Amino acid sequence: MAVSRSCSSNSTSKDHIPSKDSVSKALVLTKLGDAKLSFTLEHRPIPSPGPNEVLIRIKAIGLNHAELATRLGEPNPMGPVPLPRVLGIECVGVVESAPASGGSAELRQGAVVMAALGGLGRTADGTYAEYCVAPAENVIVVASSEGELKLDWQTLGALPEMLQTAYGCLFRSLRLKKGETLLVRGATSGVGMAAIALARRAGAFVVASTRDPAKGEMLGEAGANAVVIDRDGKLVEEVRKRFNAGVDKVLDLVGAVTVGDGIQCLAEGGVCCSAGTLGGVWSVPNFIPNFMLPMGKHLTSYGERTFRKENAPWEELLDAVRDEKLRIKVGRVFEGVESIVEAHEVMERNEGGGKVVVVV
Repeated sequence: MAVSRSCSSNSTSKDHIPSKDSVSKALVLTKLGDAKLSFTLEHRPIPSPGPNEVLIRIKAIGLNHAELATRLGEPNPMGPVPLPRVLGIECVGVVESAPASGGSAELRQGAVVMAALGGLGRTADGTYAEYCVAPAENVIVVASSEGELKLDWQTLGALPEMLQTAYGCLFRSLRLKKGETLLVRGATSGVGMAAIALARRAGAFVVASTRDPAKGEMLGEAGANAVVIDRDGKLVEEVRKRFNAGVDKVLDLVGAVTVGDGIQCLAEGGVCCSAGTLGGVWSVPNFIPNFMLPMGKHLTSYGERTFRKENAPWEELLDAVRDEKLRIKVGRVFEGVESIVEAHEVMERNEGGGKVVVVV
């Protein structure tokens, strides 16, 4: 897979000269707006972990739509992120230090870990850096050392939040079963592509939607059995042409702007999970349950606030990825903290082709 390299000083509004004690790079969001003008590349002292925290030397970062929305200043029910802030809600890397790490013997120096959530990139500085400090309870060990890791960094970097969200939506919220028909809306996103792969592995018939007909082939390669074109947020007519009774389950990653239409695509007893905000809208105007929720059709959601072993069968999923029994498509891959600026521009143009990853 080709790795994109981005210029450093031209990609940021300011590149600070490091002092003798400043040894690690961090990309700081200083204001909202254009990626080239909003981020500042800084050299900072390596952070120090406190009790029940883990210092991680970051190897790869998965980028998320939530971080793009933060930079663009899109409304968020949790409120704005205080600036300046190092964004980034997830990473993979190697443990540098873990003082009193919640009693976990696994969290020792040199262990390969995934980390996500726990306030990263919102209430505390996140993962757009060479090092980060994460709460121990939000760190999962995947190998005892780099030598034991059987995945490349760019693949592992795509997995933490993407796999947890896709798995949680399908099997905890939708309770997807073998033989059911699943419609994935927002399918070309990282979570959408992972959901297609997981659903096919579980024996479901997967219908993927996209606004761009040119992306149909990519969705088929990801595992979709059928592709439907989303025109103006309306799919119900097209879905009913193919499935007269409707589909069993809908995973809607676009959000409030399409969830009403998604419910209409359901068969009797079907369930729609609204789990994303790719459409940039959090709430449904004039939501009237008696009219928007037809009898016998159900609406649920997924919004995990934790990142723990219990949230997904991690060992099984990682083994399946290693053995290529679960084919996860990684999107564009970039190299270096500086390249996050270009990666943001790619996400904003919806040209990521799946999960965008930065290898540090």
